Amino acid sequence: MLLFEYIFLQKKTIKRGSQAIQSYVWDFNVAYMEEGEKEFTYLQDELGSTIRLLEQGGESQAVYGYDEFGEDTYNTQGHLQPFGYTGYRYDNVADTYFAQAREYVPRVGRFAGEDWIKGNILSPIDFNQYSYCINNPIKYIDLDGQKYIIAWSYGQKEVKKFEKYINKKKIIH
Repeated sequence: MLLFEYIFLQKKTIKRGSQAIQSYVWDFNVAYMEEGEKEFTYLQDELGSTIRLLEQGGESQAVYGYDEFGEDTYNTQGHLQPFGYTGYRYDNVADTYFAQAREYVPRVGRFAGEDWIKGNILSPIDFNQYSYCINNPIKYIDLDGQKYIIAWSYGQKEVKKFEKYINKKKIIH
């Protein structure tokens, strides 16, 4: 079992009746999964997308791949586990990713619902209420469906800014 002290570390167990089916441990991205007696470790790319799921102590692994806007290129998304493009949780039924504030549709590279933040006059592309990462998913990521950040700085100062942003939002609501 993965154990370490971290303020944003979360664990979720999916149950069918009273029986645990899968358990996940994650912070901003999923890190670990238990399924029955098996334990898996996630490997992510620079965008936070799951690219491999490695079984601990075994030879088994699942491989995942995505195009620029998150379309599943290996047709493996959602079969064994639900986390995929940029760490979003995949919905098999709708064929979308849950991005906290709204659903993301990878086959069209857009969010399904309007952004409640109405844009910035200094950045006219922000006025498109459905765009994903101002149409540049190689450079930017969107952790919560509301605000994009520069991908290469993910895990550095931008995440600290994002944490402050989330904490302010919690205080306001």
